[in-house]
Amino acid sequence: KLLNALDIHLPNQYKFNIFSEHKLVGSNIINHDFCKSKSELIEQISSFDVGFVPMSFSPEDKELVETSFPSKASTYLLAGIPILVLAPSYSEIYKTTKEYQIGEVCDLENLDSVVQAFSNLKKNDYTNSIYNYQKEISSRFSDFKSLISK
Repeated sequence: KLLNALDIHLPNQYKFNIFSEHKLVGSNIINHDFCKSKSELIEQISSFDVGFVPMSFSPEDKELVETSFPSKASTYLLAGIPILVLAPSYSEIYKTTKEYQIGEVCDLENLDSVVQAFSNLKKNDYTNSIYNYQKEISSRFSDFKSLISK
């Protein structure tokens, strides 16, 4: 019996339906080319339950991963959906997600964390955390704009 589906927006234009029984039961290719504007893309993405944000675990990418915040994460958060991060614990996106509680993080070295992340995504409401994060980032950006315009 298939219950408790999560619609997940994945990079590379794929949408997967993940179920609580931890089975991948199907996928549909989603093409974003029809979106004429960023607002249309945001509207489409807002229909998903969660956005997937993977980052490299390769040692040669460590410096980049430590300092990068993927734009897809910003897009997902702008759409008001939580993020599911698969990234090393030293990555900026991993730390930010945990600090602001804007989604869940998975650790490849602890497979139970993957199961727990999906469980948390189904039961938790991230709306307030995402809103507070958006407010803080907006405030920081305003402060930065006023600083550089002096």
